[in-house]
Order: sequence, then C-alpha cells, then structure tokens
Amino acid sequence: MKFLDVARLNQVTSFLQSCSVADRKLQGRVEAYSCKAVGEDRRLSKVLEQQYAAELAASSDMDPDGYAAAAAAASGNMADETALGKLSDPHTRRLLTYLICTMNATFPDYDFSALKPDQFRAENLGRVVNLVNSHLSEFVDKQSPRFLEEVWSAVDAEILLRGAEVYTYVPNMEDDPFSLPGTLWSFNFFFYNREEKKVLFFTCCCTLQGRIGAHSDLYGTDDGASDVMSDVGAPDGVSTLAQDEAESRIGARSDVAEADEDEEDEDEDEDFEVDMDAISIANEEDEDDDAL
Repeated sequence: MKFLDVARLNQVTSFLQSCSVADRKLQGRVEAYSCKAVGEDRRLSKVLEQQYAAELAASSDMDPDGYAAAAAAASGNMADETALGKLSDPHTRRLLTYLICTMNATFPDYDFSALKPDQFRAENLGRVVNLVNSHLSEFVDKQSPRFLEEVWSAVDAEILLRGAEVYTYVPNMEDDPFSLPGTLWSFNFFFYNREEKKVLFFTCCCTLQGRIGAHSDLYGTDDGASDVMSDVGAPDGVSTLAQDEAESRIGARSDVAEADEDEEDEDEDEDFEVDMDAISIANEEDEDDDAL
C-alpha cells in the first residue's frame, strides 16, 4: 500500500493525538492509502495469493477418504461466503490483502498476514458515523465543536464515502493493538473505494492516562502533546507540538513511499485524482442510534 500524505487528514490525526478529558486520552489516526502494491507489500501480496491458491486447490481436490473436507476446514472453508465475499473470488482475495497490508503499515510492530476473512465484518456507513460521533463527542464538543464536521468532510473528500465499502477488524482480545491494558474502548474502520483504488483507515482508542505507554508507541504519539491543547475552532488550530510531531512522522513515511515508487512496474495503474468536492454527510442512510 502506498501511504498518501493528505494535509486535512494529518490535521485530524494531530487533534486525535492531543485530546484528553480528565484521566482519559485519545490515541487515533486517520490515514489514506493507495491500493498500489509497493515494496514489501508487493512481495506479501504475491505470498498471500500463492497461499490462497494452494488452499483453494486443496479444498477442491475431492477424494474418497475425505481429505479434501479436512483441508477445506483447515483453510477456513474457502468457498463459503464471508463478510468480504467468497475467497474463491479474486476480488475478495485482493480486498483481504489490502486490509492486511493496511494494518501492517499502520501497526508495524504487529504482523497481520495470517488474518482470515471471518476476522473482518462489513459495516453500514450510517451506523459507523453514529458510533464514531458518539465516542468522540465527549472529547471534542467543548474543545472543538466543529471537529466532527471537519472529520467527515476530510474523510469524504479523500475516499468519496457514498462509493465506499466499510469494514472493521474484529479484535482477538489477546494480541493486537486494540486489546492492550488500559484500553477503555476502541474502534477501527476501513473505507474501501473500489473505483478510486484507495483504502482509508480510521482507528482510535481511549486509554487511561497512566496506561498510554504502549498505545503511544503504536500510534506514533508524543505523550506531552496532551498538555499543550489549545483552543480549537477546527483542526487547523491543533497544538503546535502535536502538529510538528505528526508532520515529522508523516514526512518519514512519505520518504519511504517515494523510495518504494522507484520499484513500481511501469504497467501499474496510475493513482486516481482526489475529488475535493465533498458530498454532505447527513446520516440519512441510517437513523438507528443503537451502538454497534
């Protein structure tokens, strides 16, 4: 996946990494990626495709002793319908690879290469918007009343929400970045626009102030940023320290992306241009306020 350096998303991320209420602190990111395979992702994509092909071959190799059934069960029933679709469908395999590569890029201390389709769930856009707003409103309403409006405007401008599929990774509650000690709540959502060939990953967790060390490492934040929150009317007013730290991290990742570009095949598709005319998000798709 090729990381896309988007100024408005960087500002949202900076705000999420510098916001706290009482003994609770947010740790979040909103990042966009092109689905163009570069560097290590290209190699991983080939390995995963070979693995899926082998499992498909095993599950379809019928024999009288029932070994095929055992192979299919071991591979997660490749022909079964999942939240991402049937893994026998190349589009589904490609989508699974995109999600895995996005998580590997976001949390480099973890390896998500072994994830299966049943570890993801399809989501409804309206319910996702309601859930995110519900979780974040307590933190942002007083400090930046317009923040949530800016979040969805920035997300929509980059990924074109009405044309996007939405998925979430279901934490295993044992060894992943969403299950660390001190986590009060977390969410993660992938917005995948097939036509734009982009994935936008929006993840955030709420932690106790005294237990943020591991989360800070994972989300690339500076603990001191929580002490320099300014009066914010919109994300362009985020604290200087948080903004500088985020820009430093983004700059480093952009350098890596530029280096990876040199390895790209000439016949790969060019990136689609971003449509900056954001569509209004009014939540008319789902008025249900129930939590996911």
